Amino acid sequence: MLTYYMTSLGLIPYFTSRAVVPLFATAMIARLGPGFGPVADVLGVRLLASMPSWATSNTALLVLGFLAAVEVGAAKMPEVREILALTDTQLKAVAAFLFCFTMVRGNPADLVGHIQQVGLTTDLASGNSFAYVWSFVIGSVVWFGAAARNVVFNFLIDLDPDDDLGLQSLLSWLEDAIGFFGVLFAIIFPILALALAAMTLTCLWLIKRLIRRREEHAKIPCPDCSTPNAPCGPRCPGCQRFREQIMAVGVLGVIKATPAPDLSTHRLALLSRKRCAFCGDRFTDRRLDQTCPSCDTEAFESAQALETYLQHLRASLPKTLAILTCLSFIPLVGLIPGVVYYRLSLISSLRGYLPRTTGFIGRWLVRILNIGLIALQPIPLLGTLTLPLMCIVNFLIYQTLIKRQAQAAWARAPVLA
Repeated sequence: MLTYYMTSLGLIPYFTSRAVVPLFATAMIARLGPGFGPVADVLGVRLLASMPSWATSNTALLVLGFLAAVEVGAAKMPEVREILALTDTQLKAVAAFLFCFTMVRGNPADLVGHIQQVGLTTDLASGNSFAYVWSFVIGSVVWFGAAARNVVFNFLIDLDPDDDLGLQSLLSWLEDAIGFFGVLFAIIFPILALALAAMTLTCLWLIKRLIRRREEHAKIPCPDCSTPNAPCGPRCPGCQRFREQIMAVGVLGVIKATPAPDLSTHRLALLSRKRCAFCGDRFTDRRLDQTCPSCDTEAFESAQALETYLQHLRASLPKTLAILTCLSFIPLVGLIPGVVYYRLSLISSLRGYLPRTTGFIGRWLVRILNIGLIALQPIPLLGTLTLPLMCIVNFLIYQTLIKRQAQAAWARAPVLA
């Protein structure tokens, strides 16, 4: 049983990353491991080989493989990834619980019947009581780890909602690899995996505390009403007092250590980073007709306010196109920084106010058009137009989607127009 305890503990980080991928990996190892000479005699492999035959049947492998592919694919879409980061904690905990319970030949049918009759008690029959309790402990630890992991991902989503930097996608691919190949590592080297599990959970807990402390410490109490103020906010959300020193915001909405420029430009800069132009707090929704959670100020109170915002973005278009033209002179290599630059400087300021469904449609539309434009990049002279054309096409498409959303939003609430 010692191998069972160490293996189940060592698998915690992988269930923290993914729910179904580790299940598919363990089923594959249980099915193929005993026949693969280099690992056939490893205690963890022999433990998995003793799992019920239904858990490693062709049907189980096909179902788990399909669900794992769906999980991996869903995690590659920013719109879906944002939802998963808010809702998959329970799924990961349940997956870890069921795996640990099945690994000691616990019967899920008996478990379901027991829960239906007497609830989550520890007196499960057939000698499975301790396995049930241990599995519940593992599931609870995975729940904690997944919740801490989601705090980190939500922080990244808050900074870069549409993953213009590609950091979320990179971490997603890394989690896929860890969720599959890490399982084999945990089974072959259970002691190292156990140490890694402890380090992972500790790091996630520390990062979670650091992020929350950073958010709270960044705010400054109002001298009149003591309401916490965002350093970039022009006014206090509590008493509406003008703040004496207003700090600028960076490309990802991070507050800078330098004072903001003139107030009108700063308000538009706040909106471009999905921050309230009144108090500086972040907007939480992906739509135009929303209000600030701190001061109830509308993001765009009228069609004229939206048009002023769009004019602000269009005014920065010539500078962006000039930089992109210079980058286009560098074949292929200049493509990636160019795309990241125009996404952060322009497109994210539009895409952040689009609902997930509309943003998803727009994203795939520009991807299809970008593929055709990228084909021009290696061609002399024409290649210098690649990045500027991509930027213009992206900007026009998202600007059109924003205007259509505005018409729909204000049609529902005509008093705003």
